[in-house]
Amino acid sequence: MECIYIDMQEQRLKMSPRAITDGWLYEMEAKIKAQRAKITAAKLDAVFGHGLQFRANVAKLQTLRRQRDDAIARRDEIERWRVEEYLDYWERDMHHMAILRARQRQQNIADERRKWHVKPCTKEGKVRLHAIARESTPCNTVPPPPHAMASERSTSVDPPPATDIVLKKTKKTKKKKKVETSGQQRRTRDAHVPWSLLDQLAAEKTKLQTEKALGAVFKRRKPIGDN
Repeated sequence: MECIYIDMQEQRLKMSPRAITDGWLYEMEAKIKAQRAKITAAKLDAVFGHGLQFRANVAKLQTLRRQRDDAIARRDEIERWRVEEYLDYWERDMHHMAILRARQRQQNIADERRKWHVKPCTKEGKVRLHAIARESTPCNTVPPPPHAMASERSTSVDPPPATDIVLKKTKKTKKKKKVETSGQQRRTRDAHVPWSLLDQLAAEKTKLQTEKALGAVFKRRKPIGDN
């Protein structure tokens, strides 16, 4: 529009005297005035009409961009929290599973120990629920060394081992204690003896019986040097 206005001004300056006398000058000035009014209206519309709307749209665009940036930051924060919560949950789950595996392993070890545990039985073959140890029972007896067993088997002249004398004495004291003490006092007294000592005593008794049987077999044999 301004180009047209400048062109109209140049035509007005180039107008001939004949055209001026014919009245084209007034008509050109009227067109120039109208064109100037159009330019002024366009500028006012651009400044106060479209310009105001453009500024409002720019402010709205900036608000939307800020909201978008806030949403992206919130999404990243929530994703980071989710990863941290997942790692925390995984760590707690692994810790719980490790505790369960340790408990199961201990349970398996206890079951295996109970399976291979020596159960004391009675003469009838039933499992003895409560093992009873006498007060006079030598629970701390030490088994004889291997060379003593070898010398006992090789010669029949050796004296009986000390465990035989101790066992005979304990048998006599057992008979006396049976008469002197009651069953209730014996149970309360024997309850203080550890299970390990009772097992050791049973093993010593079995070993002593085996040694006695071997000694009796060797005594029955006739020595070779007597021929």
